[in-house]
Amino acid sequence: MGAGIIIVIGGLHGTGKSTCARMLAKKLKLRYLSAGELFRAMAREKDMNIEEFSRYAENHHEVDREVDSKTVQASKKGNVVIEGQIAAALVDRPDIAVFLTAPEQVRIERLSHRDNKSNHESLRETKTREESERKRYMETYGIDVRDVSSYNLVIDTSKWSAEAVTGIIIEAVQEYTKEKLKT
Repeated sequence: MGAGIIIVIGGLHGTGKSTCARMLAKKLKLRYLSAGELFRAMAREKDMNIEEFSRYAENHHEVDREVDSKTVQASKKGNVVIEGQIAAALVDRPDIAVFLTAPEQVRIERLSHRDNKSNHESLRETKTREESERKRYMETYGIDVRDVSSYNLVIDTSKWSAEAVTGIIIEAVQEYTKEKLKT
């Protein structure tokens, strides 16, 4: 890949952001950064689960600012795949910004399987987290997590396997790189 490329992968929980971003980084030999992993690490440091830490973050905007600052700093070094819900709006001119989507039922089933929880429990936790994040990002940055205007590619991951979705993104990156070389 060209020097300094920045790829951002966003979307709601259970859309396959982390899976595709990791695969993409590995296949393209780029660094990988997950805003979600940074957030989960901070929750562990506070000895809180994600739901508790999300509520904590509602009144402590420094949590999101720290995660987002690390995300932006990683983007400045280039040659990175960044996975995060609002990274596309925060990163200065990513080369490719992909929003992954999937119907709620598909997302909940994936999360239930991943976390070994019932669909009911996963739905409740996800609704709580997403509402907390929607509120925090709007209050802190004026960003609506459902706004896809910062993205230049939207993919419904319920239609294809993670490998196929990653392949679609790689095709987009290759086409982008060819076009960039022409200019």
